[in-house]
Amino acid sequence: MSDDSAQHGDLLFLLRQAGQLLRARALRSVRGRGIRLTPEQWGLLGVVAQDGGMTQAALARKTHRDAAALTRVIDVLENQGMLERLPSRVDRRANVIHLTSLGKAMHAALAEGMMGAMDIDGGSFTRDQTEQLRELLVKFCASLRKQDDDRALLQ
Repeated sequence: MSDDSAQHGDLLFLLRQAGQLLRARALRSVRGRGIRLTPEQWGLLGVVAQDGGMTQAALARKTHRDAAALTRVIDVLENQGMLERLPSRVDRRANVIHLTSLGKAMHAALAEGMMGAMDIDGGSFTRDQTEQLRELLVKFCASLRKQDDDRALLQ
């Protein structure tokens, strides 16, 4: 195995490990606040909060979720009063998913819970290093999405 391959393998392992550790911390933090949503549910609330109303098809693409599985998660959150489906102004066949006021409040509570889980500073990182890590991860994710989109166009 070349040095480049080993470094990429190590990076993939480290990203996965960091993701698992952060997910476990986030789950403990959120559960400690009495919130009983799944990570998939709170992730969906976060995407809708970040991007505003979007169709289920756009939401499926954005979250890389199967449409049927996504529909089940949306149904649960709609039944709990956190999401609502409103008719699209552009396409009469589509619904646009929005946060309700309860969904906005839950998203705010989740964000607060995540802050404790995401406290990676703890003396290990400066504020600038934490921001640099965030910027690099955003750039990395954007690059992966673009590559996936380019491949999908070629198929």
